[in-house]
Amino acid sequence: MNYLFIINPMSGVRHPIQQIKVYIKTVFDNKPDHSYRIEHTQYAGHAKTIAEQAADENMDIVVAAGGDGTVNEICSALVNRNTAFGLIPIGSGNGFARSLNIPLNYKQAINRLINGNITQIDVGKIEKKYFFGIAGFSFDAQIGAKFAEFGHRGPLPYFYIGLKEFFKYQYEEFELTFDEQKLIVDPLILTVANTSQYGNGAAIAPQADYSDGLLDICIVDRLDFFNGVLKLHYLFNNKIQLLPTYKSFRTSKLHIKRASDSAYYHLDGEVFKGDREFDIEILPQSLRVCC
Repeated sequence: MNYLFIINPMSGVRHPIQQIKVYIKTVFDNKPDHSYRIEHTQYAGHAKTIAEQAADENMDIVVAAGGDGTVNEICSALVNRNTAFGLIPIGSGNGFARSLNIPLNYKQAINRLINGNITQIDVGKIEKKYFFGIAGFSFDAQIGAKFAEFGHRGPLPYFYIGLKEFFKYQYEEFELTFDEQKLIVDPLILTVANTSQYGNGAAIAPQADYSDGLLDICIVDRLDFFNGVLKLHYLFNNKIQLLPTYKSFRTSKLHIKRASDSAYYHLDGEVFKGDREFDIEILPQSLRVCC
């Protein structure tokens, strides 16, 4: 087996990069039937370029050492390829790793790469982009945009921004078309999920199955601040479905039309702006993952 480790030195709150590299060497130098090399990302999009080259070289496993943004870049290069994806999660939220039960401890994650199994998972596609965990179109996207501008990672800045933005959020109307039905909503949260959570244990779609060939449309209708604070724990104990304003649907294809052409959306935490209509579909069993 041959491995390529792609390390994003900017991921997460802490950067144990040197320790990770030393442990990789310790583990893999004792495995004569396993070869490896390590590369560092140098700019946005670099991880995807490296991973595409590795897939062209028929590398067995490309491993991301980073967060959900790095996951998205590398996995986007491996959709429908023979090369498998592996992960050492060192991001601030690590939603993808948590959803697939990949250890957050880097030593355990590296050992899992040696001993783990390869499984096939679904991939979400939105226009020409992919998402592997969560696509968000409402309040969570606005928080993501402000979080990216904030300059500090971790859950505390995320909660601070969420609290601040809650009082400024402008509700927006969405038209959802799927499975011969049409919904008009103006929600606090509109999320399309392939996996269960955003990160840091916040499970917006605890029922999601990343290998069932379906996407979960998750909607949280308007919520006042008092009830939002009172019920916030539902998001972190896999009971969001108990929230009276929560509803979900499953589908393989979805069209979203939003009222604004200048609002945010995010794919696995990476924020974009300016699109008004979206065609979203699931690509079943399209990514090989070592987990």
